[in-house]
Amino acid sequence: MFRFSLSTLFVSVLAVGLGCAALLNPSLLIEKIAFTATLAMLGVATLASLYLPRSTRAFYGGFAVAGWLYFALLTVPSSKETNVWLDLHSQSVKDRLLTTDCLRLLDPILAMPAPTPEVPKQIRIGITRTGEGIYSRDPAYYPTQFFADRSAFYNIGHLLFVLLFGAVGGTLAHGWQKAAGADAKSQPESKGN
Repeated sequence: MFRFSLSTLFVSVLAVGLGCAALLNPSLLIEKIAFTATLAMLGVATLASLYLPRSTRAFYGGFAVAGWLYFALLTVPSSKETNVWLDLHSQSVKDRLLTTDCLRLLDPILAMPAPTPEVPKQIRIGITRTGEGIYSRDPAYYPTQFFADRSAFYNIGHLLFVLLFGAVGGTLAHGWQKAAGADAKSQPESKGN
């Protein structure tokens, strides 16, 4: 039976809340904080999997393996050659992952809040010879202050997926360790002749 403690629930809710706040307000500073925190968590999990008592190592080992594996996939550089069979043109591995598509689905939802009174319905992009203004409703002309930094959004999202895959890997490893321990206890010892 799967059980979790109240402290595990608290940490999970805190992590989800901080992750959602980071995705809603992406910036270079928040991206750097998320990157540093992710590396710190993976490093601590790696050390914990090596040096903690055997009964608690499985979760940290699974967290470290799954987290580092996904992190490594994110950092593989793009290939310059074209693969004729798969029709992949110089895309990085990160661009081909399903998690990137999940973030692309979330992006328009979280990209910009509903229009506020400060955001003009149209913006003046020029002036004619007679002094009349030229206006546009095209968002490409809006100052960048009206839009959040989207590259930070994707990087923060992928770092959150690193932690999610780490948590899933740790939970699976812990469950497998418990199952292996239960199987070992239930099997009768064989007596030698």
